[in-house]
Amino acid sequence: MTEQEWGQIEHFKPDGTIDNFGDPYKMDFRLLWALDRLRDRIGKPFIVHCGYDTEGHLPNSLHKMGQAVDFHVKGIKVFDMAEILNVVWWFGGLGVYPHWNKPGFHIDIGPYRRWHKNKYGAYMSPDH
Repeated sequence: MTEQEWGQIEHFKPDGTIDNFGDPYKMDFRLLWALDRLRDRIGKPFIVHCGYDTEGHLPNSLHKMGQAVDFHVKGIKVFDMAEILNVVWWFGGLGVYPHWNKPGFHIDIGPYRRWHKNKYGAYMSPDH
């Protein structure tokens, strides 16, 4: 992303003081624009744990292209937020992680997929 594109994002900033985007200039503008619009609708603070990242993810992870973020939302229950995210059309991938130390989410702008990680660390999807 360019400085001009970051200037269009209201709730997230590339300085790393609150959010961990990795290299913020490798983030996809479409993802952050959609995340910013969602933050407007929710009205609660989002904390980004991981954006662009080349380590610790599957080989085909959209984090490696700056097209995914992992985050949690302050002041809203994880299952309430999961219901909201499930109907937002602009995110293809949605992962729900209710057993993180701060229950959180993965969203991306890839193809449509839904999953959650259970308390035993296994990934579960509606297809299984």
